[in-house]
Amino acid sequence: MRWREVDSGLRQEATVRQAFGPGNVKEVESGVLECCGVRCAKEPPLPWKSSLKFGNARIDFSVTIHNPHDVVLPDVCALLCLKFMDASWWNLASCFFTTETGVTSIAQTEWIDGQLPSFQKWHIGPEVPYDNVVKNGIWTSNPARVTSPMWAVQHRESSTAIVFFCEAAYYIHCNRNNPCNDIALRFGDMQPGQTIKRHGYIELAEGSVQALLNRTI
Repeated sequence: MRWREVDSGLRQEATVRQAFGPGNVKEVESGVLECCGVRCAKEPPLPWKSSLKFGNARIDFSVTIHNPHDVVLPDVCALLCLKFMDASWWNLASCFFTTETGVTSIAQTEWIDGQLPSFQKWHIGPEVPYDNVVKNGIWTSNPARVTSPMWAVQHRESSTAIVFFCEAAYYIHCNRNNPCNDIALRFGDMQPGQTIKRHGYIELAEGSVQALLNRTI
């Protein structure tokens, strides 16, 4: 799969045959997938499309998934990872999100060490947490509940922050040993033949994290 240049951006798509391929998730035996040592049954593959549209200080993205199968697929999810590579200013105190008690940073929540101590997730909303064998095995659920699928990562030496937002998600998550801020896009139960598209953006913005996280989307 390759990104293709389109007007003001890029586009990529995967067919059913390309849904399982190179990457973190590998088919270790027939019908069995493995990621970070956690195994699960291989689910029906879904074709998808993704797009990026570049602005001056903002990238708008979309992910579209189609269910070509004749059965309902429950709780379809797509994980998005925003990597900060070797940015020296990224740390747990610079990553903010909103909870019922207000804006907070990762450092202000109690990190829960699990099977993989560097991975953590925060569920969004009061609903029953999203239940998935692989995702629960990799990311430990933090008891703090997030109210919006949105990150603000602030540069400690300036008044700028990187805002990462999507319109619907099950949870937000990160890997503290591999600096990144991630969002688990929520597609919900997909009916046979149904196509669902989700939107979001990544923006370099000025202002306090409180103002950025509480502004109108």
